[in-house]
Amino acid sequence: MENAAISGEDKPEGNEMKENSARLFIAISGLPCIAVYDVQTLFQLNAPLCWTSVKIGFFLAGRFTASLLAQMILTKIFNRWFDDDLLAVVVIVMGIASWVFEAFATTDLLMYLVIVVGLSFDPFTFLRAMASKLGHKDEQGALFSTVAAVESLAYGAGQATFTNIYTATLSLFQGMVFLVMAGFYVIAMVPFLFYIIKIRKENKYKLLVNTPTAPSDDILNASKEGHVINE
Repeated sequence: MENAAISGEDKPEGNEMKENSARLFIAISGLPCIAVYDVQTLFQLNAPLCWTSVKIGFFLAGRFTASLLAQMILTKIFNRWFDDDLLAVVVIVMGIASWVFEAFATTDLLMYLVIVVGLSFDPFTFLRAMASKLGHKDEQGALFSTVAAVESLAYGAGQATFTNIYTATLSLFQGMVFLVMAGFYVIAMVPFLFYIIKIRKENKYKLLVNTPTAPSDDILNASKEGHVINE
């Protein structure tokens, strides 16, 4: 009975806590994700860049191409060394570096290098893969619909929030809005790291419980003595 209790499935409270951590991360990090395109366009139109619509089009094409190549090629390469959760951490760190770099981009070259620094990775690709492992297969539909709803709310709120932040901080520092976006990712790392630690602890515990152990010498000796006495 004891072994059955230990090797049983996760308690619902444990899964619910992991799901809530994932939802919280998606809500916080989703705010700047879609808003960055509108803010980026405003940033590029204003001084010192003063880009035309043609340059903005080239930039967006390069960004989407880099995102596609990153998800098709680099993801497979990184998966050889990183699990989905650690790979998501790498993507988040790259996103933070990209936004900090963009905040201080004052020339065309520096602006194009933003694409190289961040590679336009989408962290939600890895989050969806991780979320699929949380619940039972019968619960996947409800789980992903909840994740999609949280994403939609975050995206909608992010557009208004960061456009207003850009307007309010324009006279102070033009790239301030990108530093705020990077700060949102830093804040989002807290529930995400909690999520990773909990997942890894549970996996380690299950591995220890399910790993067969060899009988000790005392048990073997007692077994042999009992066999001799019976004979």
